[in-house]
Amino acid sequence: NQGTSWLDVTVPLSRTWNSITYGNGRFVVVGDTTDTLYSFNGTTWYQGTITLASRNWSKVRYAGGLFLAVTSTDGRIATSQCGRTWRISWRI
Repeated sequence: NQGTSWLDVTVPLSRTWNSITYGNGRFVVVGDTTDTLYSFNGTTWYQGTITLASRNWSKVRYAGGLFLAVTSTDGRIATSQCGRTWRISWRI
């Protein structure tokens, strides 16, 4: 049965993580800093960065070949194809 056994894993950064999604063969996590995490298997995690002073990335989703992250404070949206490098796309 899928999802019935869980493991504790250590991630490379201790942060408040707000949202996780899956797409393009990887998990991507955003949180209260410019740091992101991505993983191909849910066990080993790698650090990414959204290069903007904005914090509070509240949601991340995968659609149309891109990961989309949105802030809860100023309506900024960042996009990434891989979850590691991000680009600020626009402001809503």
